[in-house]
Amino acid sequence: MYGYFRQYWNDNRLVGRSNQTIVLNGDDISKVWKPDPFCYNARDSTLSKGDHDINSMMSIDPNGDIIYSRMTIIVAECNMELHDFPMDTQKCSLKFSSYTYNENLIKLSWVKGTPATVAAKSLAQFYFKKLETRKYVEQYELGNYSVVEVEFYFSRRLGYFLIQVYAPDIFIVMLSWIVFWMDRNDMGNRMALGITTILTIMFLMGSINAAMPRVSYPKALDWYLMISFALVFLALIECTFVFVLLKKKQKKKKQKTEIKSKKCPPLERVLWVNENSCPRKRDSKTNWSEETRDLIETSPGNGKQKSIIAHLSLQELNNKTDTHKQMTETHEHDDDKGIDCTVDNLAKGLFPLIFLGFNILYWSLYLKLLE
Repeated sequence: MYGYFRQYWNDNRLVGRSNQTIVLNGDDISKVWKPDPFCYNARDSTLSKGDHDINSMMSIDPNGDIIYSRMTIIVAECNMELHDFPMDTQKCSLKFSSYTYNENLIKLSWVKGTPATVAAKSLAQFYFKKLETRKYVEQYELGNYSVVEVEFYFSRRLGYFLIQVYAPDIFIVMLSWIVFWMDRNDMGNRMALGITTILTIMFLMGSINAAMPRVSYPKALDWYLMISFALVFLALIECTFVFVLLKKKQKKKKQKTEIKSKKCPPLERVLWVNENSCPRKRDSKTNWSEETRDLIETSPGNGKQKSIIAHLSLQELNNKTDTHKQMTETHEHDDDKGIDCTVDNLAKGLFPLIFLGFNILYWSLYLKLLE
């Protein structure tokens, strides 16, 4: 804090010594008695420096009234309460007392009217709200000392955190919902998107807390990021759960298909021949019709390979093709009606509703603190 520290007192020893006001500065001020105030909570202060090292001025009236003003720079500590960060209001104080003289020798008090003023009320991260002054006596082993204290109240600016944290976090959470519309068989891309969003939120949490005091309680911003992290993580768990359900369903369908294929009746026109007599290529001895297709399957038998040649007419082949298409369409239609599809459809509506409800509750609670 940079400011001007002014002290007013009356010294009876200087009454009548001059018929006009005397102004002193620099080393001349050290020839006159003056109080020795210090700041309790200052880590660094120019109050203890000599007048030759800093700008200072002393005015002495003929009646003994003295005004002592000096430029002062104070770096003070402020115990902050960060439960509501970044919608918090902070109270910082400066506490002054005499280091040498107890209450019986010096009694400190604030001047009447406006004892303290703040010139720069708009700071980078805070709005200045008000200040309060008070005086009291503190007891120590060496005696009682008069104390004056000024308290400054600041409200934190929210704009920086809306741009740098809240808005990116909302978009990241919404980005994690894309997995619900992706192909359920594309597990790799779904997992990659979910892990990327998790790492991004973890980076946001780390970057914000790195510049904050290490407190042992969660802040309001931490709650927002933790809930967002939980929703993104649950989306990743949902992808894994849907993939497991899909694989189980596909395994059951495969087993049913195998059972049905075993129960299928053999083709009517089947010709069993030895491998040596199986016509691999068209030749002059074999009369192949232009309207037929050959379905060739091999099966082991007595140490030699045998072949089955089934001659199907084009009409039969078309019938088979139509049947296969119907079964494929039926399977695809069944895929859309599976539990895995139901879970994905449920997540498409449930996750946005949860996040919307959380935002309504969160902002309605904490925005009241800014009013």
